[in-house]
Amino acid sequence: MQGIYDYVKQLAPDASINYQNEDLDNKLSDLTDELSVDLIIDTVGKKEAELDFRWLYNGRLVTIVDVPSLDSVPMFDRGLGMDVVDLGGAHLSGTPY
Repeated sequence: MQGIYDYVKQLAPDASINYQNEDLDNKLSDLTDELSVDLIIDTVGKKEAELDFRWLYNGRLVTIVDVPSLDSVPMFDRGLGMDVVDLGGAHLSGTPY
């Protein structure tokens, strides 16, 4: 996991959080003065991605693990967007490219 964290830091984001050793909610609250963020890249899972939406306003969630439920997410009221990158589907397709 540390390799991925180091790679992301090279991209020079305003901030990055390693959920394995930092409290996500406390860190986001500190970084944003309890406001919102404009991009979250979720690599953990569906449940976590659903929780990520509460930190976004006019922002975007990118998930590569599973598609979160949008039943209780005010996508249009808060100007939210989502991208799903299905790496598993690409792998399972058997296509070599």
